[in-house]
Formats: sequence, C-alpha cells, structure tokens
Amino acid sequence: MDNKGISLIEVVVSLAILGIVVACVGTFLNVGMNTSTTATNIASVQKEAQIVQNQVQSWIMGTNKGIACYKDQTNFDYVAAIYHTGQNASDQYVQLIYYREKEQRLYYHKLMTDESTTGSLEDIINDANAIEAAADWESYLLSSFVTDINLDTTQIENQVVSFTIDYAVKGKTYHVSNTIKLRNVVSTNPTE
Repeated sequence: MDNKGISLIEVVVSLAILGIVVACVGTFLNVGMNTSTTATNIASVQKEAQIVQNQVQSWIMGTNKGIACYKDQTNFDYVAAIYHTGQNASDQYVQLIYYREKEQRLYYHKLMTDESTTGSLEDIINDANAIEAAADWESYLLSSFVTDINLDTTQIENQVVSFTIDYAVKGKTYHVSNTIKLRNVVSTNPTE
C-alpha cells in the first residue's frame, strides 16, 4: 500500500466530526452556564425575600401604635404604614412600605410624625409625592422582583398580622408567608 498522506475526504470527515464535537461541547457549556445563572438568581431572590421578610416582621412586631394598609389609593399599588410612638414627640414615626406592581419593586421610607404630620393617608401621599418630585426612589429601594405583597390586619385585635410577599425571576416564583404575633396591643389604623 502506498501512503502519500491524508486524502481530502479524510480531512473533510475529520473536520465534520470535530465540528459536531465542538458544537456539542458548546451547547453543553451554554446550558450549564444558563442553569447556573438561573440557580444563582433564584438563590439571590430567596435570600432577599428572607431578609425583607425578617425586616418587615421586625417592624410589625415592634409597632406600638398600629398598622394601616392602602391599596390603589395612592400613586402606588399598595402602601403599608407601620406606626410607632416613643416617649418624646421626636420619637414618633411611620415606617412606609411602598409597592409598585409595574416596576416589581418595594420601597421603604421612614416618615417622622409630629403635631402637623400624623401619618394620615394625606401625609403618606405627600411623602410619596415629595420623593417622586426629587426622583430619588432608588435610594429607598427595599426589594426587586416583587409580584405581590399583602399585610392582613383582620386579626389585629388578637395581636396577629399575616404578611405575604411573592417574587418572580426568570419564570420561577418564590412565596414568603408569615403570621406575626405583635408585642403590643394596637389598632388597625391609628390615624382614624
């Protein structure tokens, strides 16, 4: 047999096989990277959800005045107002959680109250409008990827509030729910 080298057919077949192997390896790596990225995103959202839940739970448990929730009554889809009073007038404040469904974001702001600002719905709307006018919402961001939030205060007379928050990222959803026992006897809406 006379060996003069590699034939053109052998080169073409080798390149075709090499191309198939490279395409398979590339596809495998791409799927692996996408799976890893999705898992990382979901883990980040779960961690963020747990942190937000713990923070809001702490605020709710610590209220000594009351809680009010407003749905579709402001330029936000949902607002939760958690009222606190201290020994001095300067220790009175409302912790506000603003939710915008379109943005899938929660925002937080602490509104100090006094004789002129009681934390009424009008005060909350004015607070939101002031932040809106300053275009400063990013500095108040509490959480992203939120698809729903709800504070159920129907059992507040029994010192119980239920809190739920739903997240979604890349087609995956995450639901956080908690029933919170209040430390103090409070009212549903202390501004009424």
